[in-house]
Amino acid sequence: MFTRQFLFVGFILTTVLAGFVSVQPAPKKQERPVIKCELSVTGKLNDRGAIDGAEIVITNQSAETIDIGGYAGARGNLDLKVTGPDGKAVMTNPLSSLISPFAPPPAHFAEELKPGKSHRLPVSLLVMVPEKDRVTGKYKVKATFKYDGRTFESNEAEVNWPGDKK
Repeated sequence: MFTRQFLFVGFILTTVLAGFVSVQPAPKKQERPVIKCELSVTGKLNDRGAIDGAEIVITNQSAETIDIGGYAGARGNLDLKVTGPDGKAVMTNPLSSLISPFAPPPAHFAEELKPGKSHRLPVSLLVMVPEKDRVTGKYKVKATFKYDGRTFESNEAEVNWPGDKK
């Protein structure tokens, strides 16, 4: 008889305490982005002057070496989003479309990036905007870099076309 009462009291206490104490799942750990993508206008491209010349820096923020390569090396994972002077998105082809259609079949070109290290890519910000469609004004550009099924976006940069008149 004592055992039944003991079990009953235990059941009541457990039920009452369960109402006061709620078990919360452990908070999700904020995952740090694996890659940081930065864009800066340099005004030059491969050591020559270019109004829309820029540099994109891809930095490995993880604790492991990662492969940022692709069928065209790291450049094959890079793209540019362009907004025209009117504030509307400019339809462009992917940056990877610059790769020759006569090239051998795509292969993976590994480009390892150690933790904390960066890979620099010079680029023309308006290269994918057809020249006939480039109107005078200020363009806004963001770089996007795809890695491991995720897209990493850079800061926004501005470029004046056809440049500042002096």
